Amino acid sequence: MKKIAFTLLLISFSLNAFAESKRNLALEILVVTKAKENHELTINTYVNNFKKNPNFNNAKFTEAMQQTMGWEVLKEPMIKIMEETYTENELKGLLRFMKSDVGKSYIKKSPYVNTQMVNIISKNIKSAMSKHKQ
Repeated sequence: MKKIAFTLLLISFSLNAFAESKRNLALEILVVTKAKENHELTINTYVNNFKKNPNFNNAKFTEAMQQTMGWEVLKEPMIKIMEETYTENELKGLLRFMKSDVGKSYIKKSPYVNTQMVNIISKNIKSAMSKHKQ
């Protein structure tokens, strides 16, 4: 009986350490990739695009966007998604890539790419909304 309890205790500690390791890797990837800065840039670009519409050109809309889609709201779900999606080895591989010269170039260019994509998506949303009104 003592052996079973000891084995279960060891398994419990191992699982907690494994989960913590994946979480730490996910957090490190978010830091290395400047995910917070890129996310905030993305949200601000959406807000600025929507502010062209008088109905959204106000502090209330900006605040609502931050409260529902800001980094602090999405950080934990993002970590959870990464933990559930990738193995520990995959997270380590992603981290190695992000620290490589090509990965650093990817990270450096991501804000531009993200901004361009948001502009295209915003334009397409406006088009879809105008078609919906017809």
